[in-house]
Amino acid sequence: NIELRVERVSQLASHEGDRLVKLEKRRNFAKESKDLLGHFSSFSKAGDDLQGIPHFFTSDKHVFEAAATAIKLRTLGEKLLVGSAAGVGVGVGDNTQLNSSPVRKRNELAAIIERIQVYCDKLENRLIQNS
Repeated sequence: NIELRVERVSQLASHEGDRLVKLEKRRNFAKESKDLLGHFSSFSKAGDDLQGIPHFFTSDKHVFEAAATAIKLRTLGEKLLVGSAAGVGVGVGDNTQLNSSPVRKRNELAAIIERIQVYCDKLENRLIQNS
């Protein structure tokens, strides 16, 4: 009888462990998504000279992580641009953009993607010069 109880407790613990692993993965995904959207918003507020982007993107200490993040940002921007062309609601940054026209939203997204691409190009040049 005790063996059955031990087996049942073991199964319950295993099930709860699996649930915790899934929840941890979801939490990490949510955190990464939040961070990406924050960085995307930074590029939306930055000027064409890229002033105002987080130090993370200009620091030599985080160059490879910044490059990976920039690639994710560019992919995110392209998906948002495709979604905006398909009529999916898109709002980045402050709430005033929610009232803007779809054409304006697409133009703003295209400008953000262009800033991210300019950053990627500058980062690539910086890495080549430092090699």
